[in-house]
Amino acid sequence: DDGVRGQEIGAVIVAESQMTAVQIRQKFSQHLDERERPKRLVLVDKLPLNDRGKFDKEALKVILCGN
Repeated sequence: DDGVRGQEIGAVIVAESQMTAVQIRQKFSQHLDERERPKRLVLVDKLPLNDRGKFDKEALKVILCGN
């Protein structure tokens, strides 16, 4: 819980190496408190961009939440 009721921290990760989600979670646990660690973790080849070349926030929400 990130302090906002009903919301969780999520992460979309572009892994340049062949790190697994388990390895990434282990790295997070070494550097972040439990409440700061993402509950959802999604690995992607590249981040979605909009027509202007900026991160597509709506596409990121779909990737994280499946909506």
